Parts: sequence; C-alpha cells; structure tokens
Amino acid sequence: MTSPPDEVGPSAVLSVAVQFLGNAGVCLRRGEARAYVDSFFYPAPHVGTPPVLKGRDAQKADVILVTHIHADHFLGAEIAAAAQASGAVVVGPAVVTERMARHLPADRLAALEPPEGAKPYASVRRSFGAFAVTAFRTRHGGGGHNSYLLETGGWRFYHDGDNESARFCDRTALASLDALFLCPWQGSGALDLVRAIRPRQWFLIHLTGEELAQHEAGEFMPGMFPGETALPEAAAVRPGGEYQWPTALSAGEPEMLAGGKAPGGDA
Repeated sequence: MTSPPDEVGPSAVLSVAVQFLGNAGVCLRRGEARAYVDSFFYPAPHVGTPPVLKGRDAQKADVILVTHIHADHFLGAEIAAAAQASGAVVVGPAVVTERMARHLPADRLAALEPPEGAKPYASVRRSFGAFAVTAFRTRHGGGGHNSYLLETGGWRFYHDGDNESARFCDRTALASLDALFLCPWQGSGALDLVRAIRPRQWFLIHLTGEELAQHEAGEFMPGMFPGETALPEAAAVRPGGEYQWPTALSAGEPEMLAGGKAPGGDA
C-alpha cells in the first residue's frame, strides 16, 4: 500500500504535536490532521490517570484507534460520541468493531485483524485520511489486541497499547520512529526494544498519578529497572499536556519540547 497522501505537498511545513488524554490516550496531530488512540475510556485510577476529553468534544479527525476492549482503553458510548463529533472512522480489532456496531453504522467502522501468534508480530496496513495505519497483533489478555504504527507526511509514531511482550515487536518495521508510546511492563522486554530501535522520543503511557509523580522525581525508571545503568531517556506528560515539535523541524531531525525546553525525565 502506498504512503498516505500529503494533503498540502511534501515541502510544506506543518506543526506536529501529541496531546496526552489520560492513561494510554493520545491525540496525534500534523497540521489539521488528527488521530486519536485509546482516548475515550472508563476511568480506572488504580491502573492509570482518568480521561480528560469527552467524546462530544473531539475535534475533526481522520481516525479513532482502539487497541482492545478493556475498560481503561474502551468506552463504547464515548467512542461513538467522538466519532460523531470528529467525523472519524473507528478502527480496532474485530472484537472492538463488533462491540461498536451497536453504536455506529458499518461504514464508520474498520476492523484490522492480523493473525494471532506470529513472532515477530503479524501486521496489516490501511490508510485513513492523512494517516497510514499498520496494526500489529500483539499480546494482552486472551487476544484481540492491536498495537499501531501511524505514518503521516514522513513522521512515524508507534503506540504499543497494553502489549505484554515487546520482545516480539518487529524491530525492522519500527526503525526510525519519531515517537514511541510504550509502558515499561516488568518482564516485557520493553527496555531491550527501546535500546534496539532508538526512537527520537520515548513517552511513558499507562502510568497512575503516583507513578507520574515518581517519574517527575526521577524515581520511576530506576525503580522499574533496578540495577540497570544508562537507562534510555523517557518522557511522561500529565493528562491534558502537549508535546510539540518546532515547525522548523522535519521528520528525522532532533526535537525539543514546546517553548524550547529539552525533553526531560529519568535518565
């Protein structure tokens, strides 16, 4: 499949940003193009921060991606409201789109179903508006979990959802990432993946409020990986916060936080 269309031409400079919407929820934005991932869900403060965006307040978007149907990533009524407000197609594993069929017509839903059990993880690819989406069938619970690579205008973002085993990710497919959204589950191989693919920026997701505070104090990563030295730099942004790449940069160039502040966190 070809790359997604660049709606204003390859030489144009568009702002690129990610807004954090609670737990594992993010909104990726390039110019006016948007993609939501796991952004509309049931609050579960014991496993992550609560949602900060109501579905009815979603802005115009190309796609709403859902990794799986666990409540801290999926709330059907809110996803349906977001699809109506944004005009986006809702995309997920078949178990997600089957559940959403009670809320939305078939033409507003798209199931991406890579086969289970492949190592490295199997994938399928499809374009939605300005985004090319590759869904990888990753591991969580009893199955039916996708992780997503999103590509737009030369930018590459990977959201790993609740994948329990990063060691089986396709490292070739995830080369040259601009941003990796990944929770460092103990025993998942997350640290090995980050060291192997060397993303421009690693964002921690699925942290509780307490864990965010630990990260801000420089304690979370050393506690997660005791005895490890030279830990990769990781950023964590509180719900409602935004990380923006300067418009003067293009994909593949070094990035900074909005306002000229270098990305920080545990090192």
